Amino acid sequence: MCIRDSLSFEFGWIEVETDDDGQWEIHRIANDMIPLIYGSARHNDYVNSPLIFTSRDRMLTKELETGNHRFILAPALSLSGIVTDEHDIPIPNAEIIYGRLRSGDHLTTESDLEGRFFLSGCHPGSELLTANAGHFAPKTITVEVEPKSQEIRVSLERGRRAIIRVLDSHDDPISGAKVRYNNHDSVDPIDPLTMSWGDPYPPVQVDFQQSTDREGLITWFDAPNQALVFAVSAEGFTASEFNQFKPDDKEHEIILQPALVVTGTAVSYTHLTLPTIYSV
Repeated sequence: MCIRDSLSFEFGWIEVETDDDGQWEIHRIANDMIPLIYGSARHNDYVNSPLIFTSRDRMLTKELETGNHRFILAPALSLSGIVTDEHDIPIPNAEIIYGRLRSGDHLTTESDLEGRFFLSGCHPGSELLTANAGHFAPKTITVEVEPKSQEIRVSLERGRRAIIRVLDSHDDPISGAKVRYNNHDSVDPIDPLTMSWGDPYPPVQVDFQQSTDREGLITWFDAPNQALVFAVSAEGFTASEFNQFKPDDKEHEIILQPALVVTGTAVSYTHLTLPTIYSV
């Protein structure tokens, strides 16, 4: 439960561009928000600067207020490669993703008619690279980016069907349940590194979400042939976050339990009901 005043200075995100001298200014942040903000700088030809948090560094607040803070961007590297099928036939228009989708600083491009791609703005070192094309299973590999990196070859294969049926505790299908693939690195609270099957592959960096039909079913065609984790939620039910299996063209059932309903009233020390309440 969170109680808020009617006046708030919270905001989601503000972006500005630097001028010819690399200077930037923001005039829209209230003083009360300064200790709570974080940020970074990015440019296509450079590696993104590290995130800074004013809550972790008191000197940082002074530097921002006086205009003395400097974001340092390191020169970026480039990466090139080719996407093919299992018979070494080039795949055009494949989506290429460099980095983790939820990192906020991933790079994207597409392969050309010959299956080749080029990415600039890459940081040196180890990173994830994903190729995704229609009628193929998406694939994520780990690449090492160096000043003279060799061409990357990504071979895509036909995938398997991931079939999920969502049921309630009475084995009745739940229509309209949201099924979402979890592409985080650490997803299994028991064994986050091996995903319970010992798979050496990183989670594939793609977004997949579907709502179940009247029979409580969803199907992911051409899903990766490796351990996958799905989160399932539906109105009136408790969400199920960690559902793991390998796509095998067989149906996998996920049962949701009824949600616990909690009600109450918030009062002040004078026993007056508070008007501005957000209840969970």
